[in-house]
Amino acid sequence: MTIDISADSPYFVNTPDSVEVPLADIVARETPDPERVKRAHQLMLDAKAGKGEKRKPIEVMKMENGRYGVIDGNSTLQALKELNETTAVVKINNRLTF
Repeated sequence: MTIDISADSPYFVNTPDSVEVPLADIVARETPDPERVKRAHQLMLDAKAGKGEKRKPIEVMKMENGRYGVIDGNSTLQALKELNETTAVVKINNRLTF
């Protein structure tokens, strides 16, 4: 399920091809590295506070089961979970499938 983006994300740059997807529908590529997650977490908090740049959308690919697999943004996905967010702004790469 995708959600039309009606409001600006505090963490992500909205692009013409980005959509919002529930975190429950996104599958991490690998176990996240704690140091990279810590860095992503801080960058996201800085972006939300207006002290840093917003992040690019998480790049995902649609899986046969209807969920989305992370191509790029695994640490960002984990940071969103730790921030108790429920959705992520993603760019769906339609050229790849799981």
